[in-house]
Amino acid sequence: MGLGQEIGRIKAGFSADFITPDRDIFEIPVEQIHATRVRQTWFAGRRVYDEDEDL
Repeated sequence: MGLGQEIGRIKAGFSADFITPDRDIFEIPVEQIHATRVRQTWFAGRRVYDEDEDL
């Protein structure tokens, strides 16, 4: 798609879409993953959701 210089990394100048969960899902039993909450959501490098703030 020719977007290698814009996506695929968390780096200044790149478009970033990601979440920050409240726990490391790789360090907990699989039976507990369903209880994971999203603390923040980032879209195109901007925070669009924060559980602690009204954005």
